[in-house]
Amino acid sequence: MIYKLDTIRRRCTGCEFYGDDPLKLLVKVPSLTGYQLSEMLYEDFGIEDEITNSKSTMLLCGIGTDNKKLDKLYNILSKL
Repeated sequence: MIYKLDTIRRRCTGCEFYGDDPLKLLVKVPSLTGYQLSEMLYEDFGIEDEITNSKSTMLLCGIGTDNKKLDKLYNILSKL
């Protein structure tokens, strides 16, 4: 799982990632507010965030996060 998250961080160049925890993705998309990103992820793709503010959205990965979900997230973020 950590390998896939690192791949997301490296390859999704339209996003900025912050934080030190390898299981958390703190995502900022320059063209979107954190609220817009959160709404898009939830409404369009069914991905729930942990917390959002005006600048970024935090996504948590854990025991229930399988490779299929991470691949879906990669496909979404790589297009931003």
